[in-house]
Amino acid sequence: MESFFNKYIDRVSHTETIHYTGSVTAVKGLLIESLGPSSVIGELVKIKTAADTEILAEVTGLEDKTVRLLAYGDTKGIQIGSEVVATGEILQAPVGKNMLGRVIDATGTPVDGKGPLEVTQYYPAIAPAPNPITRKPID
Repeated sequence: MESFFNKYIDRVSHTETIHYTGSVTAVKGLLIESLGPSSVIGELVKIKTAADTEILAEVTGLEDKTVRLLAYGDTKGIQIGSEVVATGEILQAPVGKNMLGRVIDATGTPVDGKGPLEVTQYYPAIAPAPNPITRKPID
């Protein structure tokens, strides 16, 4: 009986119950400024557009209550007042043997028409490089 509830318990434990939100105050190309949300440098946010789509952006600067964002795609549909929702996550790249020969965009989404990625491991996009002296040689 316990295994029946495991999928529900897993879903609930990964559900974000508090959403930190803000609103767009300026758009200058791919650079977007918003009033809020409470976030940290490198965090990903979702910007809701007038067409009910979401654009992924990264927090690149903070000044007083102004949050500077860099969009990972076309900013079409963003307007003054568009809702900005913090995800609480940083950009991570999929890794593993299933990535060999695949083509992905800046957010790790496949663009090669070969279907979804089948990976289980991710590595932070912002991380220190491995020590070249101690790492295993590539063969």
